[in-house]
Amino acid sequence: MTALNLAELKAKPGVTAFTVEGLLPPGEGQAFAIGAHRIRDAEAFKHYIARVPDVIARRGCRYIARGGAVTAICGAFTPERLVLIEFPDAADVVSFYFSEAYAPLVSASPRPSRVLPC
Repeated sequence: MTALNLAELKAKPGVTAFTVEGLLPPGEGQAFAIGAHRIRDAEAFKHYIARVPDVIARRGCRYIARGGAVTAICGAFTPERLVLIEFPDAADVVSFYFSEAYAPLVSASPRPSRVLPC
């Protein structure tokens, strides 16, 4: 494996990279969901972040990173908040996102944050 050269990475056009402080090392999960948030309404977002951990726990998933310090490496975008969730497999990620418990949290209008795809 080639060592990561940050100078080369930063010089590539269109590349965005950042790190986030982790809670736990990865486990046996086969799929991960990344949420990169830009907060629009901090008060409304509190409701979202208060409800999601229960949904995650009920699905047998776990947080690897959740809202820790985000450090920009390169690119124009750095989220204000980032979460990394470990799932048993990719089908569980899709099932979670469209579940009756989670889907209403992300489809609320107005949305308290913008989740950007990673």
